[in-house]
Amino acid sequence: MIRLLSGLAFAIYRAFCDEITAEERLRLEADLTVLEAMRSLTFEGWRGYIKHFSSMGCEIMDKKRLTDVKQAISKAQEYISLNLAENLTLHACAQSVHLSPSYFANAFKRKPA
Repeated sequence: MIRLLSGLAFAIYRAFCDEITAEERLRLEADLTVLEAMRSLTFEGWRGYIKHFSSMGCEIMDKKRLTDVKQAISKAQEYISLNLAENLTLHACAQSVHLSPSYFANAFKRKPA
């Protein structure tokens, strides 16, 4: 059972690795090392730790997504400024930043600070 739970924690780590910075990876690796050292945890202890580990990874991914959206909106604003003389459409603006028109429209409306 411990091997299965340890494997689950490592699989979660691998899922986040491709999308995070080296600094964020080090944070997750430190937590994974602590988890490996505490192999004698109860099932509830493992459950809580995996929940914490997953939440930490999701928090990192949410921050990355927010940063990506900010960058896309900024690039779209630049595209709009450069093409004001054109007949701009939602589709063209969304396509300029490689987003679907509906996702782009929602992100543009909510424009993160």
